[in-house]
Amino acid sequence: MEEVVVQNLFNGAREAIIEAARELSSSKQRHNLAGRGVISPLIMMLHSQDYEAIEVALFALLCLTFGSERNKIRIVKSGAIPVLLSLLQCQNEALIELTLATMFILSSCTANKLAIASFGTIQHLIQFLNEGVNNMNSISMKAKLDAIATLHNLSTCDQIIPSIASSGLSSSILQLIHNSEKSSSWLKR
Repeated sequence: MEEVVVQNLFNGAREAIIEAARELSSSKQRHNLAGRGVISPLIMMLHSQDYEAIEVALFALLCLTFGSERNKIRIVKSGAIPVLLSLLQCQNEALIELTLATMFILSSCTANKLAIASFGTIQHLIQFLNEGVNNMNSISMKAKLDAIATLHNLSTCDQIIPSIASSGLSSSILQLIHNSEKSSSWLKR
């Protein structure tokens, strides 16, 4: 089965690639498969205009990260961050949520923090949060919390703190709290 998954990810037609990514997500051997180079075709799937392929690839990448710092590093080194940042601009809420969940998990790895920040991730996430403040209905609370959690993870790296401090993040978070439905019940107390 492993060989078929690898073959289909690298050389299959659309349906075979999507099915291989699904099988990878549920495979108990997924960490072995990561060592066989399956991360690169998954990242290539993120470049497509096919929402189903992107969703399956994001889910497979997330599955590869669980329990493996090595895979988190491999994913970042394979060029995932610029593609993930571009996916934040898509109009599909499910893809945005998966993208932010992936960024959150990847940012939990200490070895990834500087690399993730080097792509302007802080500014992209703050812009994302600011857009969420201006249009509260278009972005889910889960997506906002994953963006904030990613920024928190990045803030644990001393070299990144000055970028975060000068980014305007504090005002973005205060605006988000002020505009959220929960804050109105906090303010009434």
